[in-house]
Amino acid sequence: MRIEDFKKIPMVDAISIPIIGGEYNLIKNSWWCISEDDCLLYYRGYSRQCNRDKTIAEHIMSIENHPAIRVEFLENVWEKHNCSDYD
Repeated sequence: MRIEDFKKIPMVDAISIPIIGGEYNLIKNSWWCISEDDCLLYYRGYSRQCNRDKTIAEHIMSIENHPAIRVEFLENVWEKHNCSDYD
């Protein structure tokens, strides 16, 4: 894994209820790998670095060169997407 392979989403944006319209996925009750600058991590831009099981999230984080520094439980994460991506 290279650090450049990870997309970062600021946690403060992801946990705030969206005020701008659009399509969102709501990810509930998951343990997220969090970067040093308080961002949620997505491997290659689409693979969420989270799990409902804390042990699995900690294992993800322990992989060599993974940029996460901690695992944190987040009740709600709002993930913006476009429905047309799923056509």
